[in-house]
Amino acid sequence: MSKNDTVLILRLIKDKKYIWIVLHVQSHECFGNDKWTRWWLFKQKSLMYSLSESLARHIASKINKQNNTEYGVILFYSNSNIEDFQLKNGKLIAPEIDIIEPPNHPDTSSPDDWVVIERL
Repeated sequence: MSKNDTVLILRLIKDKKYIWIVLHVQSHECFGNDKWTRWWLFKQKSLMYSLSESLARHIASKINKQNNTEYGVILFYSNSNIEDFQLKNGKLIAPEIDIIEPPNHPDTSSPDDWVVIERL
C-alpha cells in the first residue's frame, strides 16, 4: 500500500466475474500480498461488494471527499483466491474455517496492478 487514509477499490475475481469492494485502508495493510489479502478478507467475515465498477468508483469518490483522505482513491487488481467465499445478498461471506495470518511478506503485486483514480 502507499500511505495512511487511502480509499482502496479492491477488484477480486469470484466464479469468473469481477466483484468490487471499497475500503478505507491504512499504510500497514498489505493488499499487494495476495496471501495477506485473503487472510484479511477472512478476518472481516462479511463485506459489501458490487458487481459494477462504476458504482464502486462512485462510492470510493464519495468516501474520499467526506473523509478528506491523505492519498485519495486507488484501484487494485487483486490476485487473491476467493473461490471458497460466498456471494450472498450483496455481501462477500468468508467460509467458517480458521486461517492463520501469513508472515509479512513483501508486496507481490506489479505496478500495473495499481491505478490512481482520484487525488485530493
